[in-house]
Amino acid sequence: MSDELFRRICVHEAGHVIVGIALAKASGTVPMRASVAREVRSGAANRTEFSQMEGFDRTRHSYLALAATMLAGMAAEEVILGNCGDTCGGAPESDLSQAVGLVAKLELALGLGDALLTIASPSPGAIAQRLEFDSKARAQVEKVLRDALARARNIVVERRPEVEAVAACLANTGTWAVRHSSNGDAYVSTPYYSTMTYSR
Repeated sequence: MSDELFRRICVHEAGHVIVGIALAKASGTVPMRASVAREVRSGAANRTEFSQMEGFDRTRHSYLALAATMLAGMAAEEVILGNCGDTCGGAPESDLSQAVGLVAKLELALGLGDALLTIASPSPGAIAQRLEFDSKARAQVEKVLRDALARARNIVVERRPEVEAVAACLANTGTWAVRHSSNGDAYVSTPYYSTMTYSR
């Protein structure tokens, strides 16, 4: 793997970590561990694992925060590297594909979108078919996705030193793990940046 690609992967996962921590209280998900591998292997080797808060009250607000967290890797690549790579989308397990599915479900199936019409059994196939043939629904999903990406991008801009610190930790050690203080707050701890605390 080239130095450039490895740097991109580290920045990408660091984006998920920092935006994930920033939006944890809103999204109901907390980043627990990020890992990267220099060797060219399955993309699953490069990932950020999240834990869902038990009993969290999921609303439109929380789904939008989760969408921003999903797009945070793309946002970090754009802000720090100037562009994003082709691993952000395409495959069904990619961040972008998952964010599209989440937002489409939000808008078309959960009764949390602009319209009250719903898909009774919101399978990925049913949602994809609706998006293919309903240009208005497709435009609404696109708008929500763009807003979520902008939200993630703003957080990366505001917290760029933290993203860079986590990326450096990943590049040097291959892993990053969340720490929790005695009062339950999540914080970032790396050898390259002082401790940063966020309310969970």
